[in-house]
Parts: sequence; structure tokens; C-alpha cells
Amino acid sequence: MEKVGEARKWLDSQGLEDVMISVDGSVSAERAAYMAGLGAQIFVGGTAGIYRKGMRLEETIPTFRKAITI
Repeated sequence: MEKVGEARKWLDSQGLEDVMISVDGSVSAERAAYMAGLGAQIFVGGTAGIYRKGMRLEETIPTFRKAITI
């Protein structure tokens, strides 16, 4: 996850502030919040964050959205 921060710093140092960073794979709401703080802006939500066993989308989507809003 720290690689997100490293990528953001490098992109910014190259004048590429407008390049967005996408993360995919085991992106839970908690991890998404952390990675958003590091500079990620696009999140692929799968079974770790959106399609969680025993939970309804009406629960998981608002939680995920709240996590990535900084």
C-alpha cells in the first residue's frame, strides 16, 4: 500500500499531478481509506469492499464511498 504514496510523490515530482492512481485487489473500506490518504483516486471494489458475504449492497456501498471521501 505504501507504493501508492511513493507513486503519488514521484508523479507529482514529474509535474504529473493530474495523473490519477487506481488500486485494485483486496480493497476493503479500511484499506481504501488508507490508500486515499496516500493519493489513490480510483478504487476497484470487489469482494473485499463491495460484494461482501452476508451484507447487502445498500450497506457496503455507502460505507465504501464514505471511506474514500477525503
